[in-house]
Amino acid sequence: MASEKERFLRWWKDTPGFDLCTLEQAIGAYLATYPGRVLPLVISLLKRHDGDEPMIGFNEFMREANCARVAPDACYESYKLSVQSIEAYWRNGLPPGGFIEAVLCNDLKEAFGRADLGNRFALFAIVSYCYNNIPGSVWGSREKFSATMDLSREQRAALVAGSEFPECPPVLRDPEEASHEAGS
Repeated sequence: MASEKERFLRWWKDTPGFDLCTLEQAIGAYLATYPGRVLPLVISLLKRHDGDEPMIGFNEFMREANCARVAPDACYESYKLSVQSIEAYWRNGLPPGGFIEAVLCNDLKEAFGRADLGNRFALFAIVSYCYNNIPGSVWGSREKFSATMDLSREQRAALVAGSEFPECPPVLRDPEEASHEAGS
């Protein structure tokens, strides 16, 4: 099985129009085509094999891949704010912003179009959160989204109480409250 580095090099060589690009330009184009391969490609290009120098420096890679502006803390902050919006939507009936609405309606094109840079990198985690932490009846299509927004207060309370997710998820709890609960 080919390593990510070999896969990238083959793509760079075989993709028409990119054979004359610099390494940095090719990396940017490759990651625009395959955004989920950022980490494996970083690791494979920076890894030293048999004393060889890495193909590219980390700073150049981050600049060309357009990742430099997205620190892990910023991605986590985007994720946390998105989760808060999702929870407020299905538990309290508060309308989410356009990005979260697109996620809840299962509209990938619209979600990417409305996402800021942090949410673009966190999109997989946000969708995974929905899949694992909110009822399937409240997300996944425009119809489910609209029906959930139209619930009365009593219907919403019954939905939350009857769901398999009646408690607020730990990611949203105050850190002091969470550490206090862990200590007791």
